[in-house]
Amino acid sequence: MAETLDGDLAMIEIILYGVAQVKLIPSGQRVSVILQKDHGFKVGDIYNISNDHEHLIVS
Repeated sequence: MAETLDGDLAMIEIILYGVAQVKLIPSGQRVSVILQKDHGFKVGDIYNISNDHEHLIVS
């Protein structure tokens, strides 16, 4: 299944218990996403985000 990407990128600001607060670039909106296991996400990393803003796209 192909992912539908949002036009924004997501920069991780906070990670707590498998959930990340991300800041969307360039819109500046902040949303929370559930992180997939075993991907080594770190604060400051930038990812594509799904159109529904529910998860980060790891390629």
